[in-house]
Amino acid sequence: MGAVAGPAPAGTRRELPASPPGRPIPVDGPDRLPELLAGADLYVSAAPAEAERENLPRVGALGRPAIVAATGFRPDDAAWIDRVSRQIPLLLEPNFALGVRLLARALSAIGPVPAGFDLSIVEAHRRGKRDRPSGTAADLGLRAQRSMPLAPLPETVSLRAGDLPGIHQIWITGPHELIRFEHLVLDRAAFAEGMLWAARRLWDRRAALPARRYSLDELWPSPEAP
Repeated sequence: MGAVAGPAPAGTRRELPASPPGRPIPVDGPDRLPELLAGADLYVSAAPAEAERENLPRVGALGRPAIVAATGFRPDDAAWIDRVSRQIPLLLEPNFALGVRLLARALSAIGPVPAGFDLSIVEAHRRGKRDRPSGTAADLGLRAQRSMPLAPLPETVSLRAGDLPGIHQIWITGPHELIRFEHLVLDRAAFAEGMLWAARRLWDRRAALPARRYSLDELWPSPEAP
């Protein structure tokens, strides 16, 4: 197993933070991607959208199932992403932190709210993050609209400050009360751990998964699962 990231200083060796104990996963530069794909069973990536425009079609052509965490895709990316998803099982999500998935599932279960309640989303990330709102906040907003169709469209507030790895809050505000859900990333290892969890879930089910785009919700354990 190997991982690909941006170039590193000469002579350095990097390892994936969420490597299994005693089994470090080496991190290589993007120049080794073709070599790694040739010997890989599964593609797991957290590269920017601009990198995936080149990488994912290669992965699809080789028939490797893919788990991809990326935001910043443009509307015109939909066509080639659809083509890739017809070649391989493709799990493409903006955020693989498992706590975010719990937050999203809780939001989907709320249902219609009484008249007079407002829904708001607050998200905060590092100063250099370019997309506003974050892909996760946009996904939460879509879920809110489906779950609470009678509520006003959610207002989203985006903050960029310091080196914050990610904060997402959902506010449901009534005339005299407030319900607030919050997910706070304490360490960026949460993203890597979530991706490896998803990779194991997808790999274990690979024989039953036809080529199409999947969501984390589809890999989530059912209530009957042990």
